[in-house]
Amino acid sequence: QQSSLVKEHAIDKQKVAKWAPSRAKLPAAAYKSVIVNAIQSNQVTVLSGATGSGKSTQIPQFLLEDGLKADKKQDTDCTPELGVDDPLNPSTLSRSCRRYIVVTQPRRVAAISLAQRVAEEMGSPPPGAPGSLVGYIVRLDRRMREDSCRIVYCTVGVLLRMLVCPKEEANVSFSQQQSPPPLSLDTISHLILDEVHERDVNTDFSLTLLRGLLASKQCPHLRLILMSATASIDFFRDYFASVTQVPPASLEIPGRTFPVQINWLSDCERFACWEI
Repeated sequence: QQSSLVKEHAIDKQKVAKWAPSRAKLPAAAYKSVIVNAIQSNQVTVLSGATGSGKSTQIPQFLLEDGLKADKKQDTDCTPELGVDDPLNPSTLSRSCRRYIVVTQPRRVAAISLAQRVAEEMGSPPPGAPGSLVGYIVRLDRRMREDSCRIVYCTVGVLLRMLVCPKEEANVSFSQQQSPPPLSLDTISHLILDEVHERDVNTDFSLTLLRGLLASKQCPHLRLILMSATASIDFFRDYFASVTQVPPASLEIPGRTFPVQINWLSDCERFACWEI
């Protein structure tokens, strides 16, 4: 019998099986349980992952898989009248239980390409397509289905806009809404700031506002993850240490290197049989 996951979200099992070996070989895969436990146990987590570790694509998927297991356990308590056992079916998740995983990128090209890659690995339709679990929001381009999307990639500017001008509908009680919850600070469970070492104006302002938000205790449900390949862990950990009850956790994921062959111009000329 075909599961409702395949029906509602058009999950391509062949794509999932195709990408599974590649995902398992990434360094982040060996740290999955450590990463998930650290993030769920601490409001702020600073993660340093070398280039090629898979942090940008795998960690959002780890958090989604863990969240879906928790949703499935709490589904009966949140929406006892539904009685549907598929945790990915949007109709089975009460509006107060559904949360988004938001990942910021400093550039729009990275946000779009990562969203497409994660959707491909999950066997999900492309961002913005009906039933897609992954979406992206960049300036002048929004590909996100709120009735099914759970992972959202966006630029830092979009996050800053959300922090400065939060949506008014986010203050409305979920029980009074007839549609899925809008993307806002109230509906974000995990906020991942990737490439946080790129200290541009938008990133610095976002970090400042997030620090004040955590200090005000307005979003106790929010888990903040700061990721970078080169940033100092101690610097960001100390910055948020005074506003959290538990000191921020810090993790390091090793990367992997690939052999590099050096070819000089003369080698290229011989290969092309052409002189420059």
